[in-house]
Amino acid sequence: MKFVFAAVSTVLMALQISTTAFAASDSVAVFHKPNKVVVLVNTRQGDLRLEQFVDMLGGQGSLVAATSDGSIRIKCGVGDTSASCTFGFAPSAHVTIMPKSVKAQISLRDLNLPASEDYWTEFESSQGDKFILEIRAGELVLTASKRGA
Repeated sequence: MKFVFAAVSTVLMALQISTTAFAASDSVAVFHKPNKVVVLVNTRQGDLRLEQFVDMLGGQGSLVAATSDGSIRIKCGVGDTSASCTFGFAPSAHVTIMPKSVKAQISLRDLNLPASEDYWTEFESSQGDKFILEIRAGELVLTASKRGA
């Protein structure tokens, strides 16, 4: 009986450790300056969040979009084993840069992107950088922060 309990405890502990490690295994980096923020997000095979985002906005393996003033820039690529997106932000009516964070909200139409169903996902690095990507009622809402924000 002790052996069975020990074996079950060990398996449960391993599952908890692997779940915790996965939650912090996102590859996201937020580079923050007072007048510019760049966010890099990478996912590996099996993690379809970026691929779903690109597909929802009409991309066929890639997505490039920007506001007319360049205050929001999005560039994504999806490969066989990974996906990657770079988001660039500069202060504007659509972008608010705060100490250690940025929030952008703009209509998909203003980015020349097609209408899409609502979507939400979050990325968090082991270093504490966070990125929330949301499509809500025809608006793209992007929020990024450094650890401690």
